[in-house]
Amino acid sequence: MAEQNSNKSRGTKKSRGPLYGLRVLDITDIRGAMCARFLADLGADVIRFPFEEESEEAKETFAHKFRNANKRAIQEEFSKDLLFEKIAHADVLVENLGAKLLEENGLLNISEQFEKLIHISLSDFGLAGPHANWRLEPLPAFSASGAHAVSGFSDLSPCWLPGYMAHDCASVFGAVGAVAAVMDRRRTSSGQMVEVSVQEAALNGMNPWSIMYERYLEKNPYLPAHGGRFADSTYWVLPAKDGWVRTVLGTATHWKGFLNVIGNPEPLLTEEWEVLGFRAQNSDIARLLAAPSLETRTRDELFVESQQNKTMIGPVHTLKEFMEHPQTKSREFFAETDFAGLEGIPIATPPWKMEKTPASLRLAADSPVESLAEGEEWLDADNLDFCPNEGYEIDTFSLAGKPNSNNTTSNNTTPDLLLSGIRVIEFGAAAVVPEMCWLLTELGAEVIKLESRTHPDVLRISESGDLDARFAFNAECRGRKSVALDLASDKGREIAFELCASADIVAENFRGGSLNKMGLSYEALSTANPSLIYVSSQGYGRGGPMGETAAFGPINSAFAGIHKLWNHSDEDLEGRYPCGPSLNHPDHIAGKLLAISVLAAIDHRARTGEGQLIDMSQAEAGAYFLGHLYMQDYVSGDCVANGNRSKEIVVHDTYQCVGEDNWVSIVTKTDDEFLKLADVIGGENKDWATFKARLECRAKIDSWVSQWTKDKEPMDVVAMLQENGVSAMMVQGPKDHHTDPHLKARKYIVELEHPVVGMEQHTGNPMLMEKTELETAGPSPCLGADTHDVLMGLLGYSESEVDHLIDTKICW
Repeated sequence: MAEQNSNKSRGTKKSRGPLYGLRVLDITDIRGAMCARFLADLGADVIRFPFEEESEEAKETFAHKFRNANKRAIQEEFSKDLLFEKIAHADVLVENLGAKLLEENGLLNISEQFEKLIHISLSDFGLAGPHANWRLEPLPAFSASGAHAVSGFSDLSPCWLPGYMAHDCASVFGAVGAVAAVMDRRRTSSGQMVEVSVQEAALNGMNPWSIMYERYLEKNPYLPAHGGRFADSTYWVLPAKDGWVRTVLGTATHWKGFLNVIGNPEPLLTEEWEVLGFRAQNSDIARLLAAPSLETRTRDELFVESQQNKTMIGPVHTLKEFMEHPQTKSREFFAETDFAGLEGIPIATPPWKMEKTPASLRLAADSPVESLAEGEEWLDADNLDFCPNEGYEIDTFSLAGKPNSNNTTSNNTTPDLLLSGIRVIEFGAAAVVPEMCWLLTELGAEVIKLESRTHPDVLRISESGDLDARFAFNAECRGRKSVALDLASDKGREIAFELCASADIVAENFRGGSLNKMGLSYEALSTANPSLIYVSSQGYGRGGPMGETAAFGPINSAFAGIHKLWNHSDEDLEGRYPCGPSLNHPDHIAGKLLAISVLAAIDHRARTGEGQLIDMSQAEAGAYFLGHLYMQDYVSGDCVANGNRSKEIVVHDTYQCVGEDNWVSIVTKTDDEFLKLADVIGGENKDWATFKARLECRAKIDSWVSQWTKDKEPMDVVAMLQENGVSAMMVQGPKDHHTDPHLKARKYIVELEHPVVGMEQHTGNPMLMEKTELETAGPSPCLGADTHDVLMGLLGYSESEVDHLIDTKICW
């Protein structure tokens, strides 16, 4: 069975990943470390040669050990000459130095010197623009993402997700760009630079919908176009007997089921409560009426009842509860290794389960260059240094599989685009698979979305009843075609099977097992089309006790323990519920993370002709970015929400500025940076010159900084501090992004004309590829807009036959 097959090669199995044979040189610091880690997980040989000196203390942290696992390390002292020697032997260089250091060290145009080199440049604000030389530590980077502004209670400061999430969004796009550029190098014999801005990637990967709000206010006046924090928003966090649960009540069915679970209290049965916007405005009343019923049952009991009533209620877990959950254990997401110093500590494994070319955890961080994981015999045993790649090129280049070689519809993509000729059949719902398909579309793939008028994508459903005018769907489903089918009918399923059999990729994130019941399983389709890449992403993953359970982003985040971390401290909450973010995390970035594995699978097929199944749990995808925190919590049990504060750094917080709800995040990692901050602020600070002193006086220091910021404009504070070498950034909301001079200079926000809504604005693609052309995905399709075109052009139906299918409601 597919569910069983998808569990192959997890954990520490030593198997060839799809990027086996690719050589990567990684000179990033801890912020950018995950980019090369993703490539290493997929089989690339990654050698670390950090540009900045790292302390032995830093190397002993769980963050370092997790984010640099699967990488070998050069033990020699860093020098520019040695760096260039290693670059000469690499396929891919990954760095996050920024424009100034790149230019000073002769690396800005390095791909011109080494013509086949793929140069991945991750920088906080990109390599050009007014803020190109500003630096973002993780907290200020999070503030730039748009996610910070909508996290927390409105009477408290915004709260962040600990870790490196904003920089990790850039790492995801960097890895996508790396695989795409390597694929493109085969047809051009040319390397290139791929530039990724952390600010742009984090906005795209965490809160992309916010850019659209202003243009959709006429359709939905409840949209928070000005930003602001609404605690848990419409995804309510409610009490249970043993903790908290989170809800997603996006449809009429969900609301009706929720009412059944809480005993149908009479005040909530009136018609206005069926309107999502009304519920959002009156959540306090709903909480008051729901709590007495919910508090008598455990989280697990409520979860079971929610499934029985076809609604969405999920447990809010701690990190340890997620690690110990039967679903997590059944999928073997955490593995124990024999890595020195980490024996017995569970480590999160790569989030993709790939049937034929498994991703795996093979090496401890900073393994010596002579260390080889089992099966890596392609390295010359007599020359274990990083060596030139002679085996990764192929003589012929063909990405599209045989089923799609001669069939085309009225595809408007440019023939020269990298994925031109690749056809994707999408069974996408909500965000994850649709976002993956968006990225493939911008690389040239033809995406055909199969959907239903009777059971439309949940993001199409709106209070107005117009299935073509919902902002969320129109953000998620840009650039594809829509074929409307009745998949409950035999003929509808027959058409779907024909379309899938003609495809290179079938991608789905329906409720687990749904497509199997329709005869559209991986086994059935791969028998008809052996080169098919079948991509499956459920909330909890395939298989296990929850493999057929539906979930959405806020439920996945709560399940994985992310919600509990992304909060104010217990002290600040003062007994209130842990609100978490009002976002759909990890949906937006999980889709792009999935795209890395899909591109690698296409690349593998181009060399071997072999298709395969890819399975990615959305909860595990979100958890993977926080892998070091699960390790820390397992050992110490001290990973708890702390607002914006850090145990390792002072100053590290968010401070209020003049005006309504204006905030700025400031971080000083070193004594020198703190002294620079003190010079800007002025005043007595000699007693705070060391970290120990600052830690003991944190409250006094925070008050000192707050007094300075409170009467200043946030971007004035940011400019003063950045010019003096201190990392700072305004907590940006939708309005701030629209007026941001840096984003304007980089032309990041995209304008499109939607056939129903009119002018829309969207986040752009954070990847700037020097030579590989990207095509801006067009507006989302109206439901069934391409049914005639696809069935006639691809399956050979006549116009009258399609008309008959529409008359009989097999199609629309």
